[in-house]
Amino acid sequence: MRFLAHDGSYADQVPIDPESEIARLQREFIEATKALGAMSKRIEVITARAGG
Repeated sequence: MRFLAHDGSYADQVPIDPESEIARLQREFIEATKALGAMSKRIEVITARAGG
């Protein structure tokens, strides 16, 4: 596989540090949760204004 990657001008593989991958995923999860909370509040406000 390394030969094919090199032949295709791809960069060498770099192993992912599992700790940094976990930290990144946790940050993304927290950000997504916050965004969903904000969306939920906006939906409630718009629904209340519409009388529904």
